Amino acid sequence: MDSIELFFAVISVGALICALFTRLFLAVAFFGLIGASPYITAGSLSLAVLARLALRAKPTIKVSLSSGIYLGWILFCILGSFSVPLVPFLSQLAQIVFIALICIFFQNTQWRQDQRILLASAFIGSGVLLATLTLIIHFYGFTVESSALLKSEPSNYAALYLVLTTFIAPALIPSLQSRRILVVKLSVYLLGFSAIAYNDARAAMLVAIFSLVASNARLLVVMLLVGLGGLFIGFAALSAIMLQTEAVSDPKSILSLFNFEGNFSNLERLAMLKLSFDTLLSNPFGLGLGSSAGLFVGNSVTVLSHYPHPHNTLAHMAVEFGWFGVGLYIYFLLLLIRAWFSANKTAVESYFRMLFFAFLLLSQAEAISYNGLVMLFFCIAYFLGFINEPDTKKSH
Repeated sequence: MDSIELFFAVISVGALICALFTRLFLAVAFFGLIGASPYITAGSLSLAVLARLALRAKPTIKVSLSSGIYLGWILFCILGSFSVPLVPFLSQLAQIVFIALICIFFQNTQWRQDQRILLASAFIGSGVLLATLTLIIHFYGFTVESSALLKSEPSNYAALYLVLTTFIAPALIPSLQSRRILVVKLSVYLLGFSAIAYNDARAAMLVAIFSLVASNARLLVVMLLVGLGGLFIGFAALSAIMLQTEAVSDPKSILSLFNFEGNFSNLERLAMLKLSFDTLLSNPFGLGLGSSAGLFVGNSVTVLSHYPHPHNTLAHMAVEFGWFGVGLYIYFLLLLIRAWFSANKTAVESYFRMLFFAFLLLSQAEAISYNGLVMLFFCIAYFLGFINEPDTKKSH
């Protein structure tokens, strides 16, 4: 274990100890998860959540619709995965159970205004720290070998976390027409985007830019929502015809996202999407939890055959859970849309609008449902929005 990873592992364990005394252990956990092993993060957070639920004053635990959906998902996974190898099945099942615990914790905890602001600030602060350390490692050429987000090799998951923490979460901090807070937010955006660019995450860069548009132009965003498909196709055609430059063919360029003829990465993804669609048609109930790697590793439709999933959330859920997975994906989108349009506060409305588009766009490039850490990011981001609406009576 790298010394940096060990340092952040100590922070993650410290969050577990904090959970014995305060519900604000998450503020510590946010900083631990950027550099600790995902297994340590998941283990310490799971035990911390169980400790907080056990220490509740009320003996009963409320299970809302979102938690019920996760519990139903777990049951479906167990009943429909008998043919899946045990190790990938148990690994994926543990991740879903972990997320269900996080949901139940948030839904059974009351938060004061100062606690809500502290959690949002800690979430943003962890992203700022990750971006800062990432750039330091890059510019000084340090070697950090780790399974965590913080490492010397570029990471799409780190870029995704940076989008949530440095571009979307700042919407929860009210500006109150303060020029100082505006300057701080702009500095956070610049720092986060610089680190995302270092990670060569084309989709994350696009989502980061789009998030800023979504936060400040509601009417424009609604129009984009209606015409998103047409705009995407039109810009793709424009890029392919009018922008025949090296940037269009460079897999690290953001413009290469719209090159579907000469970009190797895009062609591989399209082939996997077709394989996923064919699999859904032939297996309407899915292949089972943890079956994705068995289908895509060693497949015959892509040039490379080491992909563990189709790099698309809807495709991944369709392969493993069939039409139930398709419905589950749509439910998650509807959940974010409902939160967006029913928010009581302008800042929270903007936040959920940004989070919806981030989930929609990033799910086209990453299998969010494959990685428990990524599901954790979105789960925390979702509930951070809700706890900043203390007067809401919505069931979530």
